[in-house]
Order: sequence, then structure tokens, then C-alpha cells
Amino acid sequence: ITSTDKVLTGLFYDIFTDDIEVALTDMYGNQVSGTKEIISKDVTFTATDGLEFDNDGVESWIKFKDSAAGGSETLTVSITKDDGSIVSNTITWANIKLNKKNSALIVTDNVGGFIDPNTGIFDVVNSEVIVKIIGNGNQKQSSTKITLSHANKDAKLRLVKVADLDDNNRYDNALSGLDSSITTSIASSGSYYIVSADTAGDLTITATSTVKDAKDNDVVISGTHTITFDAIDLAAPMVVETGVTVSNGTISVDIIDDNLDTIKTTVVITDVNDQNPMSATYVDGKYIATVGIGTYQIEIHGVDMAGNAQRFNFTRSSGVSGTLESALVAYGSYVIDGKFVSHDFKDVDGAFDWVYMTGGKVYQINAPGSTDTSAFKWSGDISGTVTPGTDNAFSMIKLTGTAGSADAAGMYGWVLVNANGDTYKLAGANEDGTFKFSKALYVKGTITGSNVSFAKR
Repeated sequence: ITSTDKVLTGLFYDIFTDDIEVALTDMYGNQVSGTKEIISKDVTFTATDGLEFDNDGVESWIKFKDSAAGGSETLTVSITKDDGSIVSNTITWANIKLNKKNSALIVTDNVGGFIDPNTGIFDVVNSEVIVKIIGNGNQKQSSTKITLSHANKDAKLRLVKVADLDDNNRYDNALSGLDSSITTSIASSGSYYIVSADTAGDLTITATSTVKDAKDNDVVISGTHTITFDAIDLAAPMVVETGVTVSNGTISVDIIDDNLDTIKTTVVITDVNDQNPMSATYVDGKYIATVGIGTYQIEIHGVDMAGNAQRFNFTRSSGVSGTLESALVAYGSYVIDGKFVSHDFKDVDGAFDWVYMTGGKVYQINAPGSTDTSAFKWSGDISGTVTPGTDNAFSMIKLTGTAGSADAAGMYGWVLVNANGDTYKLAGANEDGTFKFSKALYVKGTITGSNVSFAKR
């Protein structure tokens, strides 16, 4: 049997409301007298994946899963006869449609404003915010009750509905005086509301409605969201003298404001000698920039969520004991450990077309079978098969400082110097095995034979 009548997912359909009766018929479908009997055992039901079947002993029902929409599902009824043979028949539903409905309401305030990606602070302009309410099934939800509740029971609350595609009605401050609520419909694409309070504190927005479940029972669906309204913010961001520091080549700026807008706020650091500005990055509550030896002008434009702004200027010097540059200059003459030279290996990613030459031997970088004991994962000696050129050669300096110092030795305790004296620090490795390097350090390396010494630029 194949049914082409429309059926919906998520609803219960009665299929066998009485006992199953089996009768013997002739080839024309005529029942043979006296052969009708009720079958109460040896009957099995098999349903395909998108079909649920249940028999509680009184009646049987089926329900189509959402995944069945657009396809077909089959129920197979099998009866085992006394002689052990099985008689089966199938019922197939070939017109299954998705039954769209909401099972929850979503209340959110991340619309009509700005959420700072660094701090998570939402742009609530003092006492007013836009919220959106939408059903999670993107269906229109009639008779939805919206209730506002403030931590201060004397707070004056206001609700303004913004007209939407499904409902052109707009109302302003139509809240019930009994429980600060209103009953309205929610558009399929969501409805927007302006919510305000005249008092600082937590304001909770709750939306509730009723839908029918698969057995036509009433089910309450809801959503809730709490917004904290701060007192009106009239204070501009502040930076104190001790909030701008330099340590180990890092300038750190601490801007004081509970509602700082880290995107609109800028911290620009400029070397007073070369006038090359750089922007500091917001990290863990502070603006950070890595600098070399030199004197820097620090220009700060602090802006908070309420639009309060203030500018500051500071001057700081870097190059005191503790920076890598000062350690390189103070060390004197380093012995070159080896040369880092480019070489074209076939079937190797271009990022790994490098060899290392030291002590008359040649090693391939990131070679197959190498270990993680070295940052570079050297191969065994391949000097007999590879003759590197001299282009793109870097002298490699192994640092010797103690743990925690700017020139600490270790897996990434290396400095590279090119023929022009430009100097870079190995800073780590990426997930694909390539390397991270610092910007050019504020020192110049001078290569003399097998040694390198450094001086401030």
C-alpha cells in the first residue's frame, strides 16, 4: 500500500485502533466463510529509520521524524503462521512534509549595538538597549507575553516595539501596570524592541508563549535575558604615569575605564629617531608593543562605550638592561655556530628548502625521520649529496643566557644575522612546522671571520 496523502513530521497518527484481523480470501479477494480470526501474537512491525512506531496494547501509532521530510517511509507488518511461514505487507507514505514550529524563544541584545570582541562589553548607551526576540524554529509566534523585571521595583521601565515585516503595529510604553508585561506576536524573522530603564541595575526580559506538542498538548516555551544598566557614564578613560611601563623590550599601557571601547581606543608608539609609528595590541587588559633599543613617543586616545574620550602623551626609553638588544651588545663577540642557506630540494615545500652548514657538514631542515629535540629537526649529514650555494645565507648565533633572561638559551634561543647585519630572533614554530621570527632587532651585526658582534643602530 502506498499513501500519497500529506502527512507532517512530529505528529502522532493512529494506524491500528483495533485488533488485527486476518481472513482467508480467494484469488478475487472474497473472504472464505469461517476463516476470519483475530491475531494477537506472532505479529511484528518493522519501520524504516525516519518512522517511529509504537503499540501500547490498545492502539498503535506512528510519527515521522523531521529527517523524513521530502522522502518516503515504510512500515512492514509480518505475521508468522502456524506452519512457520511468514506473510508480510507494507505501507509506504510518500508525501511527508516538515511540520515547522518553535520549541523555544531566544532573547538577545547583540543587535543594534556593538560588542567589544576583546572584552565582551555590549554597547548599552547608558539606559537604553535594543533586544531581539525570535522563535528557534523561525516561525511566527502568536500570543507571546513579554515581561520586564528590574532589580529595583521602583524603576520606571519602557518598551517600544519596532515595526517588523510580519506585524506593522508599533507601540510605545504599553506595559501592563500589574506585572510590566505585554502580549503580542513575534515575527518569523524576529521582532525588535527598545527597552529602557531610569535606574541602574539588572533588568530581565522574559518571553513566554504556548505551542502544541506532537500529541496536541499545550507546552510552554520561553526565553530570558538579563541586561545590566550602569549608572550614566560621564567619566573619560584615564592613564596615569605609572600605567605606561617598559620591560624587556615591551611597552605596556594600562588604560583605566570599566567600559573601555578597545576597538576605538588607539595607542600609537613612534621611535623619535626614525618616526616609524606602530600600533599597540590589546592583550589581557593592556595595550602591548614590542620595541627595540630607542626612545619612543606614546600617543594614547582612550574612548569608552559612552563616547567619553581623552588623549595622553608619554615618552619612554627602551634599551636598559633586560632587553635582547642590550644583551647582544653587552656580550661582545659571538662565535658563529653555522650558516643557514637556501637549497632547492625536490618534492619539498618551499618553506623547508633550507640546509644548515656547520663543522664541514650539511644538514637538511625538517627532514624525514628527524626528532623534535631541535627546533629545526635536522637530518643526518648530507654533505656528500648536496652542495649548497651562498645566496640567502644567514649566520646562526646560539644564545647562552640563563632561563628567563632576554638572551636565554634553549630550543628557540637562536639569532640570525644576514650579510647586511640585519638581525632576527627565532620566536617559535607554526603548526605546519614553519618558523616564527621577530621583527628586525634594533642592532646591527658585524661578521668578522667566524665571529659576530653587535652594536646599537
